[in-house]
Amino acid sequence: MSVKPSKAIVGVSSCLLGEKVRYDGGHQAQPVLVKWLEAHVHVQSFCPEVSAGFGVPRPAIQLLMVNGEVRCVRVEDLNDMTEQLMTGFNWQQFKDLSGFVLKSRSPSCGLGEVKLSGALGQYRNGQGLFAQWLRQRFPAMPLASEQQLQSARQRQQFLQAVQAYAEEN
Repeated sequence: MSVKPSKAIVGVSSCLLGEKVRYDGGHQAQPVLVKWLEAHVHVQSFCPEVSAGFGVPRPAIQLLMVNGEVRCVRVEDLNDMTEQLMTGFNWQQFKDLSGFVLKSRSPSCGLGEVKLSGALGQYRNGQGLFAQWLRQRFPAMPLASEQQLQSARQRQQFLQAVQAYAEEN
């Protein structure tokens, strides 16, 4: 019989926690947001690109529409990295989570504001492949980018959604 933790568990993109996992070896630390999260939930770090074995530093990736399908490709040579990225995570890693805070505009983690290149150089907003995968497998799980959690009101609404999800699951 498993015992539920006293606090909900929320996944957070590793770069937001200050971990140097980005393609350029840097991070995108959000100390105010992280401190607030740690006061209310257990934080679980995850970087889909590192989990997939991409390494740090690594060539930048982008989303590209190819024959009607969104693919993740290296910017420098357009080598398709989609399959490698998608094998870097599985539902078992996330089944105990009650929410996830993702890095905005990331080709793996962005929630709809990711540059998606198409034929003839057209651009539109896409969704990161990991974010899309999370939404498909855990449709009710609260997801937010760090940009969506800048105000105290936004953070409180996210926390309420996380707590409700935790109680239901």
